[in-house]
Amino acid sequence: MDYSEIRNATFTYDTGTSPVIRNLSLTLRQGEFTVLTGSNGSGKSTLLRLINGLLIPDSGSVITSGLDTSRRENLREIRRKTGMVFQEPENQLTATIAEEDVAFGPENLAFPPEEMNRAVAEALELTGLAPYRKRSTSALSAGQLQRLALAGVLAMSPECLLLDEPTSMLNPRARRRFLELILNLNREKGITVVMASHHEEEILAASRMIIMEEGRIVRDGRPEELFLEESLDRWGLVPPPALRASRLIRGDLRDFPLLTDEKALARELAGRDRALFLRLGENFPLSADPVIPPGAGNPVIQVSRLTHDYRKGSEGRTRALEEVSLTLGKGETAVLIGTTGSGKSTLLQHLNGLLLPDGGEVRLMGYGPLGKDTPDSEAILIRRKIGLVMQRPEKQLFERFVGDDVAFAPRQMGLKGKELARRVRDAMDLVGLPFAAFRDRPIYALSGGEKRKAALAGVLAMKGEVLLLDEPSAGLDPLSREELHAILRDLQGKGVSLVIATHDMDEAALLAHKILLMNGGRVILSGSPGEVFSQGKILAESGLEAPFIKRLEALL
Repeated sequence: MDYSEIRNATFTYDTGTSPVIRNLSLTLRQGEFTVLTGSNGSGKSTLLRLINGLLIPDSGSVITSGLDTSRRENLREIRRKTGMVFQEPENQLTATIAEEDVAFGPENLAFPPEEMNRAVAEALELTGLAPYRKRSTSALSAGQLQRLALAGVLAMSPECLLLDEPTSMLNPRARRRFLELILNLNREKGITVVMASHHEEEILAASRMIIMEEGRIVRDGRPEELFLEESLDRWGLVPPPALRASRLIRGDLRDFPLLTDEKALARELAGRDRALFLRLGENFPLSADPVIPPGAGNPVIQVSRLTHDYRKGSEGRTRALEEVSLTLGKGETAVLIGTTGSGKSTLLQHLNGLLLPDGGEVRLMGYGPLGKDTPDSEAILIRRKIGLVMQRPEKQLFERFVGDDVAFAPRQMGLKGKELARRVRDAMDLVGLPFAAFRDRPIYALSGGEKRKAALAGVLAMKGEVLLLDEPSAGLDPLSREELHAILRDLQGKGVSLVIATHDMDEAALLAHKILLMNGGRVILSGSPGEVFSQGKILAESGLEAPFIKRLEALL
């Protein structure tokens, strides 16, 4: 039975740009788990919004649950049956208390009180949020907020879930739990699931994979089959690490099977010469710890016993950082890892003076210690040298057009004319937002991944000495992620110091000179990538996983 039928749909945002969805036809079947994937800006989020009538096609039709989305009188029923969880869950929260937020949908649908209470209780139980029903939404972690948004949708008893990059900000453990929950809802309750995602484990868990390019469907099939295609990179995708490893081994052994599953790869390798695994390690991060750059003896950041509290002076006071110390030399890269809420973002915001310490000392670029009496002129100089790309890039984009936003900081530094234009062009081209195509693109018309690139371009245009990046690859398609890594490696080669907070352990292994594992606001483990990632037990207890090559080694 079909759940949604899209026929020759075309949609263009009111920006004067070309269509985001182009003459697209698609049938989604009841009870199916479908993943939409493809490069940033390929139309995935727009397609999800067309399915539940948040957007109406300029031409063609969308029939969802037997109802035409273009008819206004159908929208209430369509959205009750077809719930959507957005990439930024806080954007769909409506109340300050968790259970009140979950009750919002049933209340507006006029559920009788007993039925509403039952629906809210069941949704909180399903998502594991029952213990937090009285918790303020501002006190929930990113993973809990994601589940709360899902609970608010589930309370309305939907037939279909539309999920837009729902795990992009979650740590590996939280991501696995969220995926398990979605699989249970799909398999046990028969809920149709359509998810936009770039994560290989989520794509491989689905029964159907749809690849999009420039608003069109270019491939539609089973994930394990489509991943075998050689041309994935043209659509912003790369094969799962197990498949990349299989292909490398095939260079030596022509009979070696192509595998997408890591456990299957380990079983196949177990009966082979161990030299195969050792050669494999040479092609993935962690084959050797990185060489410390020559300038590392000159510290640009010095943090000593840093402590920070949120909601000071109230009953809800929360200690976000406790006795944190960090020294970063010129040209060095420090990577912060840890579960959501462990203090990574708070630490980053101290490293360019956005937050000031409640205890301990912070010295930046030779200035400090920073405090309430730090002169504004000194703070401005620090922020010109130390750029920050936030976890939610849309929070630092405020101009109407992309080119103007990228130009804002260099303009404040006194640049103008040809030099300003050159800075903006170079930064935009570098991050994969071609100047000619994107300079006049409205910010609101960007995808989540494109907003992240625009925020990075705005910081790169300042040409600072230190770059702070909070989850820089979250929401990026795999090819864009690789391109970002190349940009960061190039900056490393130019002597730029980096501090990166990430949930991607392969990213950490690739870029870090030193890694700090944070938990509960403290640094519980630090060292080189080899030292930190050899502590599998501590990583697992912290909700993290080792990089691919270490996971494979453990399976062997």
